[in-house]
Amino acid sequence: MRSRSSIHPSHFGLVKGAKSVRKVPRFSKTLAYRGFSASKKARGETRFNSLLERDLHTLLEVDPNVASFAVEPHKLTYFLSTPNGGVEKREYTPDVVVSDRRGNISVIDAKASFFRSQPRWREKEPVIRQAYEQDHGVKFQVLTERQIRAQPRLGNCQIILIHSRGPIDVSLDLQLREVLAASGPIPISELQNLVGRGENGDVRGRVFSTVMALVARGVAHIDLGVPLSMASVISEILKP
Repeated sequence: MRSRSSIHPSHFGLVKGAKSVRKVPRFSKTLAYRGFSASKKARGETRFNSLLERDLHTLLEVDPNVASFAVEPHKLTYFLSTPNGGVEKREYTPDVVVSDRRGNISVIDAKASFFRSQPRWREKEPVIRQAYEQDHGVKFQVLTERQIRAQPRLGNCQIILIHSRGPIDVSLDLQLREVLAASGPIPISELQNLVGRGENGDVRGRVFSTVMALVARGVAHIDLGVPLSMASVISEILKP
């Protein structure tokens, strides 16, 4: 009979001020790139232990469907079958737990293709997936560099993130929203010409950054499948 897995904390750790439960060795050849990503959606610590994890944080930060995420916020206790017919207790700490705007929770592991292809992980991955999906009702995904670093999406997300980190120009923000609601899909260059000159002088230089901030907040939509430029078409996201 299959042993049921358990999660500690039981709420997936997706709470305000969430802290990583993974103990990282002070010195490790496999963790050469560490740091903290700047995030407004993260529920607490934003530590990354690889550049692939950092890039995943960038995608989540820009994705309008993502409401919040937490980094390494819980441990999954599961059971792996042994060759002699027994079971072995194991623990797994996910890279990220994500909540979308509808409240659905998913668990994501960022793993380089080389490590995903190793026998030890190939044995564990389906068991971990089954534990999350059957025992706890959440989706488990493993994303490699092929998905995370797909271009031009990642490059576009990096541009959006850079431009959306500054202070919001409230007046221009409201003006752009009004134009988008009235005009429908429109190229950024045309939007710039429509609102670039007003009572506050020439603000064309701030239009692009404000548009990127609208996209990052999920107010506006832009096709991330093509390289960003002034010719990119932006549209308002209609509320359901």
